[in-house]
Amino acid sequence: MLYRTYLFDTSAFRSISYEILKKLCSINLHLYASSYCFWEIITHIDEEDKFRYIKSNLMKFQYIKVLDDAYGTLKKQVLINDKELQEQITDKEIILSALVGIQESSSLKEFYDGYVLDSKGSYHLVNDISERARNLLKKAELKYVEFVSQIIDAIKNHNLAFETEIDRYHLILQLIDGEVIKLVNQGADEKGLRTLLIKETYFYYSYILHQSLTYLSSNGSIDHNDYEDAKTCFDLKLSSKCCFIVEDIKMQENIKKSVSLIKNINEPKYSSLLCIRTIDYLERITRV
Repeated sequence: MLYRTYLFDTSAFRSISYEILKKLCSINLHLYASSYCFWEIITHIDEEDKFRYIKSNLMKFQYIKVLDDAYGTLKKQVLINDKELQEQITDKEIILSALVGIQESSSLKEFYDGYVLDSKGSYHLVNDISERARNLLKKAELKYVEFVSQIIDAIKNHNLAFETEIDRYHLILQLIDGEVIKLVNQGADEKGLRTLLIKETYFYYSYILHQSLTYLSSNGSIDHNDYEDAKTCFDLKLSSKCCFIVEDIKMQENIKKSVSLIKNINEPKYSSLLCIRTIDYLERITRV
């Protein structure tokens, strides 16, 4: 079965060639990447002699559409009375404007001298966007590492079962239940919220749980770069009929575990049509 919609992880986005992208677009396939793909790549644009290389990579967004921050979109959906949240400018809007600036600039200085004008008429300086993105990601990564540490400690301290798929499924649901409580405390309507969050965040929390179990079994230190991979999983929905293009081996393994788990649990209300492929698969499509 040929899927029409494809989501790229950052490693696949970096690796795929313009030639393949052009061919994929010519057969009307829909190509997407997470907003975190942009933020990860833009953090390197100020590195010595990297502007042209990073610009070339980011120009792939001509063919691959950037998605808005999925968690931010979810919060806007359920926290309808939070006026400040509802009025926030989306990441996607800032990113698309920044991409125009990058395309029109021939140097880092020229890009940094520009600005982003949002839909509300406000100006945002581009200067040092990479440093600001690094700082924001670093803070978020530290919170992520703390969260994973808490999961590992809870499993160890409370002797939580995780050996079987049904054990791991219930642990994922417990993590989702924590999100339900947090959103209800912020003003979300509890009715139907748990079902919505399972559909919207299953892959995110499944990824986090499986990574936590990996660290638990290996006693290894938590990789802060897991944060960006986890956030990309927010763009994977149980209801989505799409193909996830993944070059990162660790992410491939965890997403395959997540798909296998939800299929084997055979919960009537929940299923997944997600498939996982690599760039090689896309190259084969274009040769047909």
